[in-house]
Amino acid sequence: MKTRIPRRWFQFSLRTFLIALTALAVWLGIEVNRVRRQREAVAAILAAGGKVLYDYQLYDYQNVLRKSFTPDAEPAAPRWLRKIIGEDFFRDVIDVDLNRTHITDEWLRRLNDLPKIENLNLAYTPITDAGIESLAKLGCLKRVTLDETRVTDRSLAHLAQVSPELTMLGIGGPGVTDEGLSEIARFERLQKLFLSNAAITDAGLRHLEKLGELELLWLAVAPITDRGLESVTRLHQLKRLFLLELQVSDAGVQRLDAMPFLQRLAITQAPITDAGVERLKQLKWLRQLDLHDTHVTDAAAADLASAMPMCKITTVPPP
Repeated sequence: MKTRIPRRWFQFSLRTFLIALTALAVWLGIEVNRVRRQREAVAAILAAGGKVLYDYQLYDYQNVLRKSFTPDAEPAAPRWLRKIIGEDFFRDVIDVDLNRTHITDEWLRRLNDLPKIENLNLAYTPITDAGIESLAKLGCLKRVTLDETRVTDRSLAHLAQVSPELTMLGIGGPGVTDEGLSEIARFERLQKLFLSNAAITDAGLRHLEKLGELELLWLAVAPITDRGLESVTRLHQLKRLFLLELQVSDAGVQRLDAMPFLQRLAITQAPITDAGVERLKQLKWLRQLDLHDTHVTDAAAADLASAMPMCKITTVPPP
């Protein structure tokens, strides 16, 4: 005797199939649109003189903990499938370099079509706060370079809201003030910070004390004095410190002996003397010391080298 399958079962199966087919069509439409927009954005970047890198060129799929640039790498999908439906279905742009290009604020909006960007270099471009504030979809950003642009504290406030997971930031210019430093302090995972030609003060550096994961600090051409270095010494995880063309003296440098994990220290164009560097002997982990355009004598440098045999020391006297 044959068993009859209820008609209701067929209706249910057909309904499920139609729903699944509709969902697939919607997903495919979204994906096709994403691929098209990514392709157009990449073409615009290349036309502007910029560069891009894709995820498969920076990630090792066999070892996800290791990141290395592999220009000849290929996406994980088989070649025959990529040839049929296109490369962009299997790759995402994660690195955009527009350094020294002539892009505008309006042009910058198209980067929203690349929401997986992790590394963005806009150094030496004429962009302003308006351009940065137009970037509303770059929540994956990890590293941003804005040196020699026209941005101000407003851009830092926007980035802190949209891209709070930054681990590296390079920024400078007269539009960056102590208020901007308070915004930078919101990047709790920041590991590398480059500040150049900024209108910051000793008091503003106190905001950076909140950056518990900061390992590299670059301070260049700013009115920072010995008082400001007090805040720097409270960055206990700091491993690399660059003090370039600041207003620090022997008294400030002597405080650096409170930074036990410091591995590299560079000081340029500062009126420090032999007395200022004497206490650096206490930095047992220091492996590189650069003293350029200071008043430290060769004799003092030789004495440091003798006391710190694991540290490479270079000195350049004032011209």
